[in-house]
Amino acid sequence: MVEKENAGISYHVTQILYETEGLKTTLQHYKNLSQENQSVPKRVIIGVTPILDAKNCNYLESLGVIIPSQVKDKIFSDNNPVRICERSAGYVIEMLDRFFDTEFKENGKKFGIYTESIRHSGISAYTDFFFKLRERFSGFAKE
Repeated sequence: MVEKENAGISYHVTQILYETEGLKTTLQHYKNLSQENQSVPKRVIIGVTPILDAKNCNYLESLGVIIPSQVKDKIFSDNNPVRICERSAGYVIEMLDRFFDTEFKENGKKFGIYTESIRHSGISAYTDFFFKLRERFSGFAKE
């Protein structure tokens, strides 16, 4: 991350996440390197998106997105596509809540969120998800 900053980037962007433990480890390492280099860490933009169905899940995994088996078990507890998307969106928001509960307190306003539409046919689900994210997290950057 430091090398990218030295090349002139203004912020970092993650891939789509369904777990944050790896990110927490990376951020701690980054924070230590920044302190050693006496530099200010750049903002980290976290990528998230809801899972629409099994095909969408497989596609995300083919792109290298890691979706832990316990997350898939929770999301795919039945085959109802509406509930799959709702559970997926709910899981992502809970995951971000847990992440920001600790990381935001420790690292301040160094985070952002982006959501990505992976499949055009599910655009209304992505739109609903975006509005849920905005409703839940729009104030955190103002704190």
